[in-house]
Amino acid sequence: MLSKGHVWAIISSVCLEMDEIKKGNELWREAKIVTKAAHFGLVLQASHFSRGTWIACCPGTNHTLELQPKRNLFYCGCCRVGGGIDELDGFVAQRRSTAAGFIGGRTLH
Repeated sequence: MLSKGHVWAIISSVCLEMDEIKKGNELWREAKIVTKAAHFGLVLQASHFSRGTWIACCPGTNHTLELQPKRNLFYCGCCRVGGGIDELDGFVAQRRSTAAGFIGGRTLH
């Protein structure tokens, strides 16, 4: 069994590691894919959990997509779509047009 002090030491260590990961990811703020996603108005943040990763809201959904700025790639696990900067253009346009076609859970005709 761990003492309260040990638990707090572990929590503090994890929090410090998460802060370091985020600070490292912030260095990629000017990467092409991150600036492109920001231009599209996607809500972005540097990941606290994974090095070299930014997280964005997938357009028209309630899930996230992952940006890898070092490689200028993105991937949405829920939509199972990924690619580079050019594919991000098409993906955002497609997601927005799909989302615009739904009101109250019904497709517009």
